[in-house]
Amino acid sequence: MPLQILWKYTVLDSWDEIIWPVKAMVILGYLSLAVTAATVITWAVRENRATNRLLSAEGRLMSISQVRVARTVNIFPLYICATACTGLFAPATYYAVQLGIAIAASVVIGSLVHAFVRILGEPPVSERLLERTEKKRWWFHPLCGGANDLWCMGFLYSKEARSLTSSDIRRAHFMVQLFMFVFIASSYAMTVLSLIPSFVSQAPDGRCYRNELFPKLNMGLSALLVIFSWVGSGGFAIITTAVHSILESLPDDVLLHVSQDQRKKIEYKVKEKACAVQLYLLLALLAALLSLVPLHSDKLMIAVPLELNVTKESPDSDNWISRGTLLHCPIYDKEVLTSQVWCFFVSIAMAWLSLSNYRHFPPGETSSQQLLLNLSAVSCPKEREQDNAEALEQGENREPSLPA
Repeated sequence: MPLQILWKYTVLDSWDEIIWPVKAMVILGYLSLAVTAATVITWAVRENRATNRLLSAEGRLMSISQVRVARTVNIFPLYICATACTGLFAPATYYAVQLGIAIAASVVIGSLVHAFVRILGEPPVSERLLERTEKKRWWFHPLCGGANDLWCMGFLYSKEARSLTSSDIRRAHFMVQLFMFVFIASSYAMTVLSLIPSFVSQAPDGRCYRNELFPKLNMGLSALLVIFSWVGSGGFAIITTAVHSILESLPDDVLLHVSQDQRKKIEYKVKEKACAVQLYLLLALLAALLSLVPLHSDKLMIAVPLELNVTKESPDSDNWISRGTLLHCPIYDKEVLTSQVWCFFVSIAMAWLSLSNYRHFPPGETSSQQLLLNLSAVSCPKEREQDNAEALEQGENREPSLPA
């Protein structure tokens, strides 16, 4: 069913006739929206109060970057869930819904990746921290002792076991950015293609299809999205595993003013936040894989007028007569039902994610900021001795200066 035919159709137009799985998905989708809205609004109110107290106590003009990242990660699931519920209510908006979700999800992924990379600090601290990562073949699959889902990259970048370097982190960051670009670009291309006017034809099996200009393009875009979902997942796994490995390798005296329990909580949240980003990556992968599942229902039909010819009423008249036929097309065919299932899974995922974020992003939390300050003061024992020896040598070689 071409979605452009359903522009005036909503689930309320035939609520009594639609199949029960669609009813269940719509009801559960809007219940998920209610849960997401209640959770996000509660967190936003508490976070705003906590941040205002912190700003007043420290005399800051605006919140630190960690708080802004937390707001993005916690509030955007409400936008995404509301957009998915729009797709459940009006199936014709699916491609626009997918584009909006792709943009919002990419913003969240980019914010979290930036926050994780920022924990490593600036050179030379970042180089010292990366030297602490475990020596292994990082770019292979975890089953092969690595951390990258795209295992074929191991033959290029992990020929031997070694610690990570700054070039590895930059490469992993670029892989995530590449996924974000492909996710948005493919969704945009599908939206544009869906808006191109085209004729409708009915197959012998009774289902209606659109005569597309590029019939294989949607399939190619779906395949591209599947491939780059693995690319983005592999790059993100490298970054999060590196941060977790560094935190595990640090001695207790390095984390100044941070107790062992607080350190475990920080490590735990790194893992949980990584799982949240993996969920966004899986939603993009699910959108492509669902297009391969033969979902359809012939229960509910819609009449589609098909114009065959237009003639004048008489040679000297400006009036015209249109003749055609009505095609009775099933509404919930593969294209429509696939979009409904994807929007349903997105709404459920955002409800779960909002509850997860509520636990792992305490309002006004600055522990990661304190961790960044502590890691910036990292100095290995050998490096500290070397720095002291260099300072002593410089002091001995310095010529005494006469007082003025």
